[in-house]
Amino acid sequence: MGNYLYITGMNEDEDKEVFSAYTLDGKKVYGTVYGSPWQGTYPETRTTPTIVKNKAYVISGLGEIVCLNIEKGDIIWKVDAGTLFGHKTGKWGTSECLLVFDNKVIYTPSGDQTTMVALNAETGETVWKSQPLGDAGAYVSPILITHKGKRQIIG
Repeated sequence: MGNYLYITGMNEDEDKEVFSAYTLDGKKVYGTVYGSPWQGTYPETRTTPTIVKNKAYVISGLGEIVCLNIEKGDIIWKVDAGTLFGHKTGKWGTSECLLVFDNKVIYTPSGDQTTMVALNAETGETVWKSQPLGDAGAYVSPILITHKGKRQIIG
């Protein structure tokens, strides 16, 4: 599916977030509803899909993490991570793009339970979670760096 453009957006009623595939000449191939948008300040979609092989990983404004098959747009798994990890958002809800590496999906719910979590990229099950800092989401996407020979996730 290398000749397609993958985007997130809203459905026609503007009450659900949609993952869509388009041909390079602009023809819509499919659109899959995957989550609910933030309903506070400036509601709308807040993520760019992360594509790894034949899968896309997206997160809704409410913190629903979803893995989709990019060939047909089918949902493979979905985790209401915002609720599960007690996310603490600022006035714009969850606004980040997921980091996927080493078969893990990295998300920063912030709050009193944890600051950063890793989910299994194949199943959505929790692999690890960090200690909480008690902060609110900072609207940044986690990134992977190597510093002095050691891989680190920065958020």
